[in-house]
Amino acid sequence: MSAMSDRGGVPLELRLVMPDDVKTVTRWSQDERVNRYVGGPSVWTVEFTRSRVLSAGGGDSFRRWYLASRGGDIVGMGAIMFPDESTELGYWVDPEHWGQGIAGQILDGMIAVAREADRGLPLSAQIQPANGASVRVAERAGFAWFASHDDFDEYRRES
Repeated sequence: MSAMSDRGGVPLELRLVMPDDVKTVTRWSQDERVNRYVGGPSVWTVEFTRSRVLSAGGGDSFRRWYLASRGGDIVGMGAIMFPDESTELGYWVDPEHWGQGIAGQILDGMIAVAREADRGLPLSAQIQPANGASVRVAERAGFAWFASHDDFDEYRRES
């Protein structure tokens, strides 16, 4: 499955992660700049990352991850998770591509993926309050602060 997002630039394509993507995702999961707002350890082990990639490529009924590419380059990743009260979305951007609007494009694509899942629940994003860039991305996509939980604020919007 592929989802497209285009905010006036080169279209962004999303596709489910595959076992061959472990190396790419591991590079980000071990980069403290990328992982600092994810929660948990500041870097993930190769084994933990591999297990997440393998399950999130479609074998996991709770989470799915999508690699984002633009012009043939892998630029980030989107996530969709299915907790009981909302459909949760997330995104990582390769640091080489920060500041180019890619997080917003990934989020737009993940909103489209969530619409296809059609759970009839609000969309949510868990964002650490210190991650101002991610808050702005979510707000531009129509999310608004909903609640605070532990180290994260929850932002929601209708699907």
